[in-house]
Amino acid sequence: MDLLVTPFVTLLVMSILGLFVIGPVFHVVENYILLGTKAILGLPFGLGGLVIGGVHQLIVVSGVHHIFNLLEVQLLAADHVNPFNAIITAAMTAQGAATVAVGVKTKNPKLKTLAFPAALSAFLGITEPAIFGVNLRFRKPFFLSLIAGAIGGGLASILGLAGTGNGITIIPGTMLYVGNGQLLQYLLMVAVSFVLGFALTYMFGYEDEKEVATEVATERLVQEETTGDLPVARQDETILTPVEGEVVALSDVNDPVFSSGAMGQGIAVKPSQGVVYAPADAEVTIAFATGHAYGLKTANGAELLIHVGIDTVTMNGEGFDQKVAQGDKVKAGDVLGTFDSSKIAAAGLDDTTMIIVTNTADYTSVTPAASGTVTKGDAAIEVKA
Repeated sequence: MDLLVTPFVTLLVMSILGLFVIGPVFHVVENYILLGTKAILGLPFGLGGLVIGGVHQLIVVSGVHHIFNLLEVQLLAADHVNPFNAIITAAMTAQGAATVAVGVKTKNPKLKTLAFPAALSAFLGITEPAIFGVNLRFRKPFFLSLIAGAIGGGLASILGLAGTGNGITIIPGTMLYVGNGQLLQYLLMVAVSFVLGFALTYMFGYEDEKEVATEVATERLVQEETTGDLPVARQDETILTPVEGEVVALSDVNDPVFSSGAMGQGIAVKPSQGVVYAPADAEVTIAFATGHAYGLKTANGAELLIHVGIDTVTMNGEGFDQKVAQGDKVKAGDVLGTFDSSKIAAAGLDDTTMIIVTNTADYTSVTPAASGTVTKGDAAIEVKA
């Protein structure tokens, strides 16, 4: 009986509420939204387009941008033109252009194969692959494209661009400007948005991962210490895990500096305990005062970087306790330091710990030797001279 009555009563009640309460209330709300949007669009000197063009792709990130479809329908119903379409076209063009700039500038073939199809998708009206696959990943391209989109949106408002429909933008969107005599102005606005998005990103928004890795590696203790010792003859070596936990493929680490392999090969571990162990008999070449990273040089010549967490340098040592100093000699299994994963999590950061052979190029092979769960003393990396 309940299977029949409950659905029927639910539909009946909600139908009545929808027709006589929710519908009328939201009709009033829609009208106010429409009036507010028209007021913004009517701001002088293209300010309305500047504002909307600048924030539209931020709203896309939140996933609620489809509410604008209703707004565009209302604009068309009320005025038979849709100025909103031209403004969001500028914003979307800038996102696609930023992705093209990343694809052109990078030397990483995987990133190239991701960037160009994502840009094409953007120019066909779907920017999510460009935003989430490329621009937000590197941050600067996304925010610089917001600036370019704002300028393009302002230009669209100044030119008085207004489409004759909705739902299509950029390349397909040209059809909305053929019949109203605004095609040339539309193409000008698209060109300006593209050039700005591309130029800002190419010049200021992206550095190739290998270049970034070189700079960050210097900051993260990869520069060699001048000791005056004779060069060590490289030998085969087994590097032990520095922390206990679950092994993560280096390529899956949420930091392109590590996941690209540009700093060297190695593994990552999602720690189950907050203790960092020496992975081999070695000398501590650098120990950051913040306790989040250690540089080691083994007796057999391997240069290692142990980095606890991602961006944990920003914690300024909070939650870290360093047990060694630069120049100390350690044995495999000695405690280098401790860390508090709960404090790392509270800071909104990832405690995944990387161990990298930073002089990978000096060896014939550097391969992961661990998977699944690892504990103190387990092999992590096999190094072949």
